[in-house]
Amino acid sequence: MIGIMERINAAIRMGAVSAMSEREFFQKEIALWKNSDVRNNQLIGEKYYRGKHDILERVRTVIGQDGKLHEVHNLYNKFS
Repeated sequence: MIGIMERINAAIRMGAVSAMSEREFFQKEIALWKNSDVRNNQLIGEKYYRGKHDILERVRTVIGQDGKLHEVHNLYNKFS
């Protein structure tokens, strides 16, 4: 029984030594948030709210006779 307690105490001590600091924890959490889908959706929503819709940057194209995409000049690309 003493051997088990010694192993448990050793595990607790090792965990305390290897634990990240509060600053490291927050840095990791912020980095995870910055790369998350939630933040990406927030940024897209903010752009939409400010009138910077992604459709405004799209170019209308068609497949040409050569099988490649070509920009269509007789249709509006952007809405203003």
